[in-house]
Amino acid sequence: METLNKRYGYYLLSAFIIILLFVGLLTLLVPNTAYAVGGEITISGPGLNNPGPITISQDMLQGTEPLPAELQTVAGTVYLQQQDIIYSTINTWPTKSWYRGQGVKLTDLLALAGGLNENATLIKFTSGRF
Repeated sequence: METLNKRYGYYLLSAFIIILLFVGLLTLLVPNTAYAVGGEITISGPGLNNPGPITISQDMLQGTEPLPAELQTVAGTVYLQQQDIIYSTINTWPTKSWYRGQGVKLTDLLALAGGLNENATLIKFTSGRF
């Protein structure tokens, strides 16, 4: 009788551990969201056709706030167009890993800033916080 209770306890403990491992695995599969640091981004530089900088808020990037009137005429739309792209990385051997990217294309943001001129050779991204 005592061995039966021990055996039942081991089965119960192993089932509990398996359930905990399964729940832990599911939490790893939940996608994380990455946003731009801070509340806004500024696009400026000598490689742009427009000499002045433009500032776009986080809400504009997410498509929940309309663009300012001067940028609406450049973009031809009130809200920034959101993209949903599935892509793979090269360094995933021996299995392919697929990732989902959501947001505004960099080419659309550069077009809002006036586009790149012919002399532009470098695009540099700088973060305000580390």
